[in-house]
Amino acid sequence: MIEITSMSKTFNAGTTNENKALDDVSLTIRENEFITVIGGNGAGKSTLINCISGMYKIDTGTIQIEKEDVTPLPVHKRAKYIGMVFQDPLKGTVPSMTIRENLIIAYIKNQFHGLQLALNKKKDDMFREKLQLLGLGLEDKLNYKVGLLSGGQRQALSLLMSTIHIPKLLLLDEHTSALDPFTSEKVLKITNDIVTQNRIPTIMITHNMEHALQYGNRTIMMNRGKIIMGISDEEKKKTSVNDLIQKFSMQTEENAISDRMVL
Repeated sequence: MIEITSMSKTFNAGTTNENKALDDVSLTIRENEFITVIGGNGAGKSTLINCISGMYKIDTGTIQIEKEDVTPLPVHKRAKYIGMVFQDPLKGTVPSMTIRENLIIAYIKNQFHGLQLALNKKKDDMFREKLQLLGLGLEDKLNYKVGLLSGGQRQALSLLMSTIHIPKLLLLDEHTSALDPFTSEKVLKITNDIVTQNRIPTIMITHNMEHALQYGNRTIMMNRGKIIMGISDEEKKKTSVNDLIQKFSMQTEENAISDRMVL
């Protein structure tokens, strides 16, 4: 279980450009829970997962992964617990290296082995087996440079690399938003298969409300650095995209009225 308690993050504090990106956010991610996160631009979605991953140092609050406080740990030490796939298909892989070499790097992450030693262990059969599950024909392309792959293939490979050792938490930062609709749906299906079959606690940011309802077993809405609403698995099944838009609009308006009353 992952416990995020009273997490806040302000950029450019004390300046005219001050931006409170996260405002006292608390969130519990339980075992096997797949959470989708929606909200407008600037709502704090990406900041949320960048703070969890350690890319941003938080101002206040704590982050616990299976009762271990990882708040003080830098990003490279949190990588022991956390897998992450970025929005940009160019991130998360080394384009000048082959598929095999990229998988080796992911496989030996946080282990004390050299690349050559790992290559000598002949893990190709395992890599081919895992690549075959993606259904993209990559199992026969171990020697292909990753830079030659399509965006969807690279995102699927990034997803496999981030879960080659099952993480305690998987973070997906709009990882299909740069893909065409057909490829996006394919990568989302691969994502759902990997997450559900391996029971990986996951947070997936998306701007697509249909995807937010279709995938995962809980949806949370963010606005102005706060979690303003949560929708359970049972509620999701009875909620349409129009319902979700209406809920979001009503909640953001209520928050705006509340803010004006405080001022």
